[in-house]
Amino acid sequence: MILRSRVFRLLCQELPTCSKRRCYGVGMPPPTRGEGFSGGNKAKFDVFGDKLNVEVPVDVLPPKEFVDKLKHPVQQDKLAQLISELTLIYKLSPTVPRKMTVSQWQRYFGLKDVREREDFLYTLHFEEINEKQRTQEMQESAEQKKKISERQQIAHDRGEMVYARRFHQLLDIRGADFRKQIDSMYGSRLMTQEAADEKMPQLIIDCQFFPNLSDKLLSSYVRQIQSLHDRNWFHRRPFRVTIANLIADPAAVRLMKRYWLFLYGPQKKDDLSLAEMEDMNILDNDGLASSSDDEEGIFRPHPMAPRISTRGIRDVLDSGVKPEEVAYISSTSHRILDGPLDRFKAFVLCSTLDSKPWSSALHAAQVEKLPAYRLPFDLYVKWRRGNKVLPHCNVAAILRDVYTKEKDWKSAIVANVPDYKLSPDENKAPTRKEDLNPAKVKRLEREQRIALIEKIMKDAGRRKIDISLTVHKQKEEVIPKKVVHRYSREERNRRRKQQMEQSS
Repeated sequence: MILRSRVFRLLCQELPTCSKRRCYGVGMPPPTRGEGFSGGNKAKFDVFGDKLNVEVPVDVLPPKEFVDKLKHPVQQDKLAQLISELTLIYKLSPTVPRKMTVSQWQRYFGLKDVREREDFLYTLHFEEINEKQRTQEMQESAEQKKKISERQQIAHDRGEMVYARRFHQLLDIRGADFRKQIDSMYGSRLMTQEAADEKMPQLIIDCQFFPNLSDKLLSSYVRQIQSLHDRNWFHRRPFRVTIANLIADPAAVRLMKRYWLFLYGPQKKDDLSLAEMEDMNILDNDGLASSSDDEEGIFRPHPMAPRISTRGIRDVLDSGVKPEEVAYISSTSHRILDGPLDRFKAFVLCSTLDSKPWSSALHAAQVEKLPAYRLPFDLYVKWRRGNKVLPHCNVAAILRDVYTKEKDWKSAIVANVPDYKLSPDENKAPTRKEDLNPAKVKRLEREQRIALIEKIMKDAGRRKIDISLTVHKQKEEVIPKKVVHRYSREERNRRRKQQMEQSS
């Protein structure tokens, strides 16, 4: 646990308390144009002179090329506040990265609040740890594979049968060849549905709330759409997926280029980390990126990949589909989706948490004048924990199982809802810290750290600190001139009255 009084004493003693343009209390002067923060072996910002002592690793400080782009005073003030906040985080939190790149600083600069920024640093910290572990494991694995290959080659030279890759193997379908087979299978399934007039309903993903989402939630929903595509791609009864109301900002485009493989294809190897290269299976036996003619070619999306549009839901519906044949899924709707689903020709899933009325799926359905339904969880299972907003792939799986009549509602819900949401909460959170497990203790301490940082930065924003006295060596206070009248107030009033009488 964090002792609040002790932390406040620490911060009051060591943190800088000056700001040149807009005083943040815990802050510093904005950066000078054209000057960077990093360089050489200096651990302080030369830009700020001796006014600022930031206990942050040099590799974490914003690089020169990033600082040079901040020309407007508002941007410079924001950077000053962020570095002040970064100092707080590094003083209080052990889970922080040891370096940050230009692209990471650009993302960090665009995050909205303290919680998002702390979560971003928290993620970078564990990415660094995982990267080191992956590198070590890959080196060990490469050495082991090399020894195995040498033994296999010796056995092959002796005339023995070696059942391994590049030796005796009947089929060797990997990488691009395997992808071509899957793509052809997916296309053939959709064409079969068209020919037999057994088309699956249209599945529409509504992305109209993307601009209002935080960076963390936006990343989650972008990955959900890719996961939905992957499961749909391999299923024998695939939906026809359409992504609507997609007006992407730069943050969304960056995430789409990274995660939407169906649209952009695999990332270039120069842009991938070792962990991502291993997950995408583009490393050969030596732990190095393999190359082929297919990989170096231009990626072309599948003709039947999800259709993407900036238009609304009604505009992307198939021709002839009536509003009553559309089911807009919302966890807050009063109508329950029950019984057979043969009457529906389209399902709509909205990328939102349904936590606020103005950004809920129900509100979006009302704007589009489409009927909204909620899944019948209350009719078939007892919901124990968590909210009832499931990932897109889980909702699509429930709808597919019921529509194709492979399962009834109860079986489909039990199969696709996480177990912890339906199981009784036997391990209730104890009230004493001694009874908590280490993971919960760390999570609780992290929440307290974030709350403390938010409070300090909020209090610092209210304080107005004038550093002009320190900069200009204490200007002399201007003493107002004292006016002395020759006559008293009564005498002046008497003479003024006489003048008025004479003039009248």
